[in-house]
Amino acid sequence: MTLTLSKDKNIIELARIMQVVEKTQEELNNVVDLVNGIDVKRLSEIIRICKSGLSFTHIYSEKTTYSCSGTNYRSDDIEYQSDDAKGFIVADYYEYENKHSQGRNYTKLDLYLLPDLSFREYRTKANQSYWQDSSDTYTKEYVGTLTIEEVVEGWDVDEIVSSIKNGLEKRLENLGTRTKSQTKRLESLQKLTV
Repeated sequence: MTLTLSKDKNIIELARIMQVVEKTQEELNNVVDLVNGIDVKRLSEIIRICKSGLSFTHIYSEKTTYSCSGTNYRSDDIEYQSDDAKGFIVADYYEYENKHSQGRNYTKLDLYLLPDLSFREYRTKANQSYWQDSSDTYTKEYVGTLTIEEVVEGWDVDEIVSSIKNGLEKRLENLGTRTKSQTKRLESLQKLTV
């Protein structure tokens, strides 16, 4: 007895489903390409407009944070990236996290926007202790530089935009506070010179 594949109902049904899957996948790919193209233009424009308002800080490579006990206090020990890079963190996500009775360990991927408008990924590994007089350690390794297209394909653009907005709002608040303080100081100095 010979089985004719074209008459097997399961094969015919699976072939029909596969045609729909392939067509739907093609439609999805086209929509994703359009969305990514719009997001690239949108993010480029946002960065162009906001770059001068962001506060870029040195990116550390190793950091130890010391716990405070009583009146004893030690400041953090920090080593910065060898290229002395500055950046503004725009997104992150946890790759691994382990909470336990003595603390937690985690690994996360951080995305930074640099002053030259390039993007860099860094992997942060942390060991945090819940115990007083213990220190927390963090290491940050350079992973790679990304194009804006790679950022749009691999990261949440809305999270990046939200981070930029929050950074600008904090900077505006800080500038307002400093302006008030300096205005008061100016008034006091002007009274002294009159």
